[in-house]
Amino acid sequence: VHEIGHNVHENLKWENPRMAEKWEELYVNSDYFVSEYATTTVNEDFAECYAKYIQDPELLKFVCPEKYAFMHEYVFHASAELPFPDVWEDFAQFTGKNCSAATV
Repeated sequence: VHEIGHNVHENLKWENPRMAEKWEELYVNSDYFVSEYATTTVNEDFAECYAKYIQDPELLKFVCPEKYAFMHEYVFHASAELPFPDVWEDFAQFTGKNCSAATV
């Protein structure tokens, strides 16, 4: 999931540079991170938060509410569907885990 987060971040930079800049502002101005690794670069912070949004959204919401809100509104579009449904179907088949929006 972390590596998919890198791809999503690269797409965001390409498709919506202003949103990518907003994420960078969150990173630069943040005192809290979801992991030690997230502190290393803005790219790793995005990927770690993306993964936490999917795997442990309550932790992300508790530790970094602004980053959770960004993920919820701008990355996942607060929709009932996760982005890239084919990827999530493949992930679910590979891992046996349900990745519906209800689990996020």
